[in-house]
Amino acid sequence: MIAGDPNRCSWNQRLHWRTRAARHAAWKANAWAAWRAAGSPWVGERVRISFVIRRGRLIDPDNLASGATKSIIDGLKGCAFPDDDAAHVVMGEWRQESGKAYRLFPEVEVWLEAAEG
Repeated sequence: MIAGDPNRCSWNQRLHWRTRAARHAAWKANAWAAWRAAGSPWVGERVRISFVIRRGRLIDPDNLASGATKSIIDGLKGCAFPDDDAAHVVMGEWRQESGKAYRLFPEVEVWLEAAEG
């Protein structure tokens, strides 16, 4: 579980490059910290990554693949799996959950599982 609103790294926001870089660095660091808190598991050579995005409001489906999810994958690359190329990563399910409980405390749940083939 990684706390934060992934929409803050949306490519639709017109951010200064330094602001965007700082937000991406924070997501990468938080992904690494969540991996460490989970016991630093090595998933394998090939991994399936799924995301559950929880926010107060739903995001348009075409905006789910935000910069935050890319930064999460980059933060886990090298520690939970070898690389983030097509030979090592298979994208799994992208799901959204919304509600009043997530309005003030949005989060992203990341599922890593070994993929075959």
